[in-house]
Amino acid sequence: MPGTDGKPGTWKYPLRWVYGDSISIFSPQASYPNDGGKGYANYKIVWDGGQPNETATDNNTAFLVKMGENGLHWGDLDEPHTFYAFYPKSFIDKDESFGTDIEHPSIVKGEIPKYQPMVKWEKRTEDENGTKITHWVGRPNMELCLMHATTTVTPSQIGADSPVQLDFKPLTTAVEVTLEADKLETSGADQLQTLHVRGMSKDGTQKQSISGNFSFDLNTGKAVSLDQDITNDYEITVPLWVEGTDGPEPLKLEDGDKVTLTVFLLPQEQGSTGLSENPDPANRTLTNLQLEVVNLQGATRLKSYDGVDIPHGTKSQIILPKYSPGIGSLNNWMSRIPSNTFVSQLTIPGATDAFSGKIITDQTYAGENDESDFTQTLSVQEQFNKGVRAFEIGTNRDLSSIACGNNSQSNFSLESVLDSLNTYLNYSKDENTGKPSEFVVVTLYYLYAFELGDINSSQGYSKWADNLNNKIASLKATKNVKAFSNNMTVGEARGNILLMIRTNGEEGVGKFSDIPTIEAWNNMKDKWKQRGYNVDNTTYFLTGDRYNQWNGSTNPNDVYTKPTLDNWHYSDSNNPNMSYYVQEWKRVCPKNAVYGYNKTLSKGSCTWYESFTEKKNNVIDFFAMTKERLQKATSANEIFINSLGGFYIINNAGGLLGAGGSSSAAPNSGENSSYGRTGNIASYSDNINTEIYKHMQSVSYDQRGPVGIVYFNFAGVEGYDDFAMHGDYLLKTLIGNNFSFPLLGASGK
Repeated sequence: MPGTDGKPGTWKYPLRWVYGDSISIFSPQASYPNDGGKGYANYKIVWDGGQPNETATDNNTAFLVKMGENGLHWGDLDEPHTFYAFYPKSFIDKDESFGTDIEHPSIVKGEIPKYQPMVKWEKRTEDENGTKITHWVGRPNMELCLMHATTTVTPSQIGADSPVQLDFKPLTTAVEVTLEADKLETSGADQLQTLHVRGMSKDGTQKQSISGNFSFDLNTGKAVSLDQDITNDYEITVPLWVEGTDGPEPLKLEDGDKVTLTVFLLPQEQGSTGLSENPDPANRTLTNLQLEVVNLQGATRLKSYDGVDIPHGTKSQIILPKYSPGIGSLNNWMSRIPSNTFVSQLTIPGATDAFSGKIITDQTYAGENDESDFTQTLSVQEQFNKGVRAFEIGTNRDLSSIACGNNSQSNFSLESVLDSLNTYLNYSKDENTGKPSEFVVVTLYYLYAFELGDINSSQGYSKWADNLNNKIASLKATKNVKAFSNNMTVGEARGNILLMIRTNGEEGVGKFSDIPTIEAWNNMKDKWKQRGYNVDNTTYFLTGDRYNQWNGSTNPNDVYTKPTLDNWHYSDSNNPNMSYYVQEWKRVCPKNAVYGYNKTLSKGSCTWYESFTEKKNNVIDFFAMTKERLQKATSANEIFINSLGGFYIINNAGGLLGAGGSSSAAPNSGENSSYGRTGNIASYSDNINTEIYKHMQSVSYDQRGPVGIVYFNFAGVEGYDDFAMHGDYLLKTLIGNNFSFPLLGASGK
């Protein structure tokens, strides 16, 4: 804590009012002109000659002006009146019980958020010993700088025009952090992702709550934590993203550049157990402080300050040791998740058709246009290193080959893939415990059944299911495989491969009893219905064996209703208490246009209608619905999967009859061509990845929460061909979501 001479020390730090700041004042003795009112009035702070957003040079010149039609009115003039004031009024506005609780009218309830993005970043150019550097200064949300004041006066004993003086005191504790880049070991700037501020000792044994819900009694000065079973309330996260030309981008540091930001902490007391029921108002002290900087690749720098004893209501300035990028290429982000957190609380980024890059690159691909068929370009190990923790994996019938696309075979089996995943998990071993910090989710499917809705695959599927059932016991015993469960804790999941199975239509019913099985996920014939279209309307949709398929001649938007969560519901006949919710459909139209198709026995064309907006909204709406269910749920009975995978349909009318296979533009083709041979994966992925990462970056704190497993194309990819792709930004944004809200967990935090 540097003093005014630059050396460690303590000094007075003035808090200045800003013209227009608003406060709430309550007095139980005052009379109120609005019968049934909440018992308080709101005022704004002004001074003569002041302008909006101007900072006061002298707080003593500021005075209050009522914001409503009426302010507080005196009650009995001979009775002492106690006034309780609180900044900001927004906290009081949200607290419906303030001033109305007869027994505790002076209690304020509020929340210090776990996630504290800067309101604004200022990019300054400064001279540092003759060298020009960039200094990024983050402006915090000053409404988290909570202040309170209490005073008592008797109306008959003061003059008619005498002011009632309110002396405000800080309630929250401020920590200002400055980070300076040392000489970077590699050329170019280092990209930062997050700063974590923790009330935790170096060895992790002592933790104090620094975020979350609390109540504060303006009369007694007592603060009480209101959170139960929150596993990460000892941490505050600041995203280090700034607004770039094309959207949010990680903050970049060159040699000597600086970052300064401020966070606000929950009122504290001495000790390691957080806020107690009867704290000593004079003894709320933050005992330990830990700061961790994470760059875009997941490398970290950690600094602990044990025994700092920061009193509540103070501001501390922390100047970190000069920063250089962390060493290592593994993004072990799960290591920063408390072990008693439920798996249901996580946002788990996943790779659609995870092995497509490996299979195509190794030239074992059977498709006609290799480069256009990628859903991934990184190897599974590269995906894991960057932070992907869920993998879609298809196999052939006897499990001897991992496959993708048009039944393109590889030379590695399911067992060898699971061995590789276990090897990657072992790379993530925690140096303190000697155990892996990470776990992965694998969603298995049978290739021939993937995205088909007919019965031609039933015989092969049954044999695949029999082969897999016969293998499951040995996989559990030798490959660290467990059934995926949402009420498993992260500590129980670490070091394991959590397995789920996705099946075709009726052929997949009742095949697996020990593993969560999402039945008929692969049945693409149902996708129109799931999306909200009235497939029973025969003016727009077909009957018979093509039931649920659009007829290709009318505008299906005429019979569209926005889907609810029930639209995306799947069941598991062997586990009737389980509910799965999966948002997935892959054939997306980029614009209204006539598209030609070239099917095996026919050619034709039809008008397709733009559906990218629908797909984007489905993804975003599903995020919101997932958050609403999982934020309060600790049960394993619901699993949520949001798939961004897909492709743009393209015009494919040329060439010999049937030369291109079943075209993505064929309206009732069953959607069984999705790997690029008749669609554009890259262009679609560039658009959807960009839209969704920007959306996730913009979500407000009160709307944040767990969003389940999220599968997407080009996971971790910075760019592909001429596309920005933003697979890296989306991946890091999804990872970052895990640190942006309170996590629920098993008791005994």
